[in-house]
Amino acid sequence: MIAYTQWTVESFRRIEEQKVPYVLIDRAFLGMPANFVGVSCYNDPTSIGVIDAILEAGLRVPDDIAVIGCGNLHFDQSLRVPLSSVDQQSRAIGERAGKLVLSLIEAKVPPQPKSVMLQPSIVPRASTRRLP
Repeated sequence: MIAYTQWTVESFRRIEEQKVPYVLIDRAFLGMPANFVGVSCYNDPTSIGVIDAILEAGLRVPDDIAVIGCGNLHFDQSLRVPLSSVDQQSRAIGERAGKLVLSLIEAKVPPQPKSVMLQPSIVPRASTRRLP
């Protein structure tokens, strides 16, 4: 089951500024169906706040609620509950962008626009589990 919320980027910013991500969790989990099993967050820092709120509520990650983030931060494996994350290939994005900028600077004729696709990957850790 996937549950969508009406949260906006602005509401997330206000919550992050106040350092109280559990407000979102408390409101989000009220009335969730029994088959609600996980949270996918738009970045790893938000996932860390979600895990803290879940643990503070007396629930277990991933046994009660699984959590996955996005960004694959270098310290994700060192957290109290190691965080599963989507690796967006940030280093490769930077390298490709740098090469593209250099080629634009060195080009005598403006090059044609081109798309560069990098494959993201999931880095599974203890915050998620495989369902039967």
